[in-house]
Amino acid sequence: DWPGVRAAFATAGSAYERHQIVALARSMTGCENLLTVVRSHDPSDLLARTMLASRQIGLAWEARGSGRASTVGQQQFERFFALLEEAERSLIEVCAREPGLAAAWAVRLVTSRGLELGGSETRRRYQRLAAVSPHDLLAQELLLQDLLPKWGGSWEQATRFAWECANQAPPGSPNPALVVIL
Repeated sequence: DWPGVRAAFATAGSAYERHQIVALARSMTGCENLLTVVRSHDPSDLLARTMLASRQIGLAWEARGSGRASTVGQQQFERFFALLEEAERSLIEVCAREPGLAAAWAVRLVTSRGLELGGSETRRRYQRLAAVSPHDLLAQELLLQDLLPKWGGSWEQATRFAWECANQAPPGSPNPALVVIL
C-alpha cells in the first residue's frame, strides 16, 4: 500500500515519526521489492528512494552478520560495502534534490558510519540535518553513537554532546533522554 505509506509520512506529527516510518523499511523483509518497483516507475519519489536506501542498510548488516569484524568473511564484507555504497549513491541524489528531507540525512548518518567516512563527515551530515530539523532526537541518537569510543570518539565527546542536546532542548522535549542513553 504505497499510497498509504506516503500518506502516513505526509501526515506524521513529528520528525521522529517520519524517521520511524523510514526506519521500518530497514528490517522489513521483502519491502525492497516494492520500493524498487516504485522507484523504477517514479524516479522522482524521494521517499521511496530514502526507504529503499534504509532497507539496503538493513540488508548490508544482515550480509555482514553481527559478529566482530575478525569473524566476518571477505565476501560478507564485499556485500556489506556494496549495499552501503548503493544506498549512499541514492541518498546523495535525494539530499541534492531535497536538502530539507531530514529522514534522508538521518539515513546518511548511518551510511557514514558503516562506510567508515569518519567523524567529521558524520558531524557535517548531522549539521545539515539539524539545520532543517533542530532538536531532532533520532539524529542526536545517531550522532551520539558516532561519538562513543567504539566508533572512534571518546566518552568526553559523547557526554558533552548529550548534555548540550539536553540543555538546548525545548521545555518538555524528550531530548534530555540522551544523557540516560549515554
